[in-house]
Amino acid sequence: MEPIERPKAMFRLRTAFGWDAAYVAKLVDVTPRTVGLWETGAQAIPDARWRLFIHEVRRELAEAEKSGCNMVIVLADDGLSPIDAVSDRNYVSFELDGDVGFIASFATDRITKQPTIHQQRFRRSVNEHVVQAAEAWEAARVATAHGPDAAMLATLRWMTRQMLTAERANPDLRVLKDAVNAATREVDAAINGPRDILIAKLAEQDRAILALMEEIERSRMH
Repeated sequence: MEPIERPKAMFRLRTAFGWDAAYVAKLVDVTPRTVGLWETGAQAIPDARWRLFIHEVRRELAEAEKSGCNMVIVLADDGLSPIDAVSDRNYVSFELDGDVGFIASFATDRITKQPTIHQQRFRRSVNEHVVQAAEAWEAARVATAHGPDAAMLATLRWMTRQMLTAERANPDLRVLKDAVNAATREVDAAINGPRDILIAKLAEQDRAILALMEEIERSRMH
């Protein structure tokens, strides 16, 4: 049984519900700075505060379900502790390999605060509800896509899964993904500036994407 990484789980769960650090601090009666120390791993999360946080997560999930929000909580290997939350709005893809599954969702990077795709490993034996939800979301996508849109959806799903599978096998891909994201932000910032600078930034973005694609291909072949 893998140990629960409380800092990562706290960040994932609070951002899934749209809570900021100040709100969580109020829920568990500490300061926002303490929440920040917990989430970076600089300070251990006390058991009592963790249990209180999880209680609030479960309460919020119950309220979300009442309001019609389509969300599932991913449980740790113990089948009890929440470690992630995914909804039909931020769901990306999922894979199964026997009793082990991976579900990917759009998220916010804890350090850079930039958009990213988060992968969560889970045990199917204690997360059948997650599998059922993901299968329903996949079916809904297929049902609403037609013609060229269906082909584009299939291509994007294939590319995403290739990238996520390669990233699990090769952690260095995360560095290359960050480089692509950084280059993309620089392109966005240069759009309204001088044309020569924009062209240079686009070239940097192309090189970053090429480096990522080449590393993905190498990971796939090994």
